[in-house]
Amino acid sequence: MGMKVIIAIAFFAIGLAVVFAVPTAYEGPLLLPITEQHAIRLVDAIGLGMAIPSWLYLNLLVIRWWMMRRKSRNRTTNDTL
Repeated sequence: MGMKVIIAIAFFAIGLAVVFAVPTAYEGPLLLPITEQHAIRLVDAIGLGMAIPSWLYLNLLVIRWWMMRRKSRNRTTNDTL
């Protein structure tokens, strides 16, 4: 599970870097106009496509870890009774 976490963190970091670090001149065609000053362009969509699934996967791993830890605590508590 360790390698999956590292890969997910790397994809998340790369996705955020793509969204925030690429200058507007290199972002590509306009995909979704939001307001006159804001829009989602091709590079933003690619960065979000990398960052959002990685973030959701990391949250899923944290929830699974928390549930396993809670389950093991309940098991040890019931064994001592």
